[in-house]
This record gives sequence, C-alpha cells and structure tokens, in this order.
Amino acid sequence: METRQINVMGKMVEIAEGATFADVAKDFSGMVDGPIMLARQKNKLRELHQKIRTCDDVTFYGIENDEAMRVYRRGVLILMTKAVYELWGNESLVVVEHSLQKNLYCEIRKPEIEITEEVLAKIEGKMREYVEADLPICKRTMRKEDAREIARRQGMPDKDELFRYRRASNVNLYELDGFYDYFYGYMPASTGDLKVFSLMAYENGFLIRFPDQKQPEVLREFSNPKKISSVFLEQMHWCQLMGVKNVAELNHTLTQGRFGDLIRINEALHEKKIAEIADMIHQRLDKVRVVLIAGPSSSGKTSFANRLCIQLQVLGIQPHKISLDDYFVERDKNACG
Repeated sequence: METRQINVMGKMVEIAEGATFADVAKDFSGMVDGPIMLARQKNKLRELHQKIRTCDDVTFYGIENDEAMRVYRRGVLILMTKAVYELWGNESLVVVEHSLQKNLYCEIRKPEIEITEEVLAKIEGKMREYVEADLPICKRTMRKEDAREIARRQGMPDKDELFRYRRASNVNLYELDGFYDYFYGYMPASTGDLKVFSLMAYENGFLIRFPDQKQPEVLREFSNPKKISSVFLEQMHWCQLMGVKNVAELNHTLTQGRFGDLIRINEALHEKKIAEIADMIHQRLDKVRVVLIAGPSSSGKTSFANRLCIQLQVLGIQPHKISLDDYFVERDKNACG
C-alpha cells in the first residue's frame, strides 16, 4: 500500500493512501485537551471524516479551541435531536432557541410532553447509547427536494421551509444511524468522543450542558442568569407575536410583502418596553438619579436614550441626556502636548 510522510503536530508520520484525519487523530489524542474535533491543513479547517489529500502539515484541535468546541456542541445536539425523534416520533418538534452561558436552551413543542427529570433521563439515556455505540456521523450531499422530503418525514417543518428558499440546488445534511439533520458548520466524525454532557430542566424547556474547555472531563460550572434568561424568553415571545420564530418564517414574511407590518409591530413592542422602563424609573424616582445605557458601537444607545427621554417627559420627568459621543474631538485636537 502506498504511503507518504506528513508532519503531524511536529512529528513525521507515515500515512496510508486514502487515510482520513480521524484515522491519524487516534495517535495524537493525548496532545490536546479533550477529544480531537477538528484538523487544520494548509491553513484551512478540516472535518475529521475527510481524506488527507496533500502532504502539508497537519494540526489537530481539542475542545480548548473555540471552533472545535462548537463542533463538539453540534455533535451533542444531533444526539439530542435523534433521541427525541426516536422516543416520540416526528410530531415532537424540538427547537434550539438560544445559547445561555455557553449552554443551549431547548424546548419540545409537543403539548403532551412535559419536561420532567424522568423525560430528560430518557433523552439522555438514548444519547449515551449512541455515544457507547460510537456511531459515525456522515455528511450527505443531496438534491434540495430530497432534503425537503427528509425534513417533512422527520417532522422538521422549519428545515423544510428553510430549504424551500435556498438558491443552491444541493443541500448538505448530516446522518446519524438513519436520522438526518441540518447544521451550519463542521461536525464530529463519530459519537464516541461526545461523552461529557448533561440535560437540565430550565424554564419551559431544558439546557444542554457542555464540558469546561479548560477541564474537558467535567461540566462547565453553571450559575443561573435569571435576568438574561428573562430577556431571551421575552425575545422568543416577541418573535412569536411577529410570526418570525425562525429564518424560514422570516423568509416567508418577506416573500408575502409583509415586511412593513413586521417593522411596525417590532417598533410598537420596543416602544411599549421603553414605556415600561420609564414607569419603573418613575416609581423609584426617590432612589434613581442616573440611568446608564451600555452597548457596542452603533447598537442604538443614542436612539434608545432619545426614546426613553420622551417617555419620561410623558410622566412629568425632565431628564438631562449626556452622550459620550459629545466628548469626541478631531484627531488633530486630541494630540498630547
């Protein structure tokens, strides 16, 4: 069998023709933190299932690397979606809503399924069966219509609608033992390395917890961010009111010519929220003297401040707005000395 020498993590290795990155990674697992999730060759990231086609240097990444950690999270996610599908069929729509302290908040949109410790134990038990079996996660390229048919069969109407508006004729799905799902990003080669995770009941759904990047054998510490969580839940409610719970529904809204209504509803919701904040300030006027507004550049801080000032004036308060933008001067006037 024809072989070639490649520098892998600073070590020259004989690699057989047709070998994958996963084949070679087995001998280098101790050189990274946690399981190897990704490879890099020619300054490009490579999925482990890909064949090594050139003699360029290879570097492997464990979950201490941020992109490799995202691969790990996607791998655990397909374990969860497959488990829910096997337990409750194609009418148990499971939705990943948002990230929370680097965990994923999920809900199952089937009214008769109440998220209890027993339900979560069933899902997690199935997930660990897949890990123990070390099943391959395979990338499948197919025609868009075939991908839509799979999405409909598996009870994923959001994915079906998402593919409907896709311009490309082909779609990449990932298969796990006959179950298919769509992910935007790299995936692990198999389930065997996805050992550290946990499901925890939270709010109306549950959290998928992941390992600590600095300590891959233990779960990341979790402190309940109640205020941030409440903001995310409110955002979910707003999306439901506007009829744009996902990208597919947003696409549908745009094609129906209802973009103007979407903007007006969104503006009304924001104005209502700002009025509520003004009411809170008014109720605590004996204690509140300064309101600070923080956010990155061009995030709308000044616009928000202007709108809050109007709502405060409606309540008889005369606010004094101080903008940090007022303290910027021209570069030639900012020189020392």
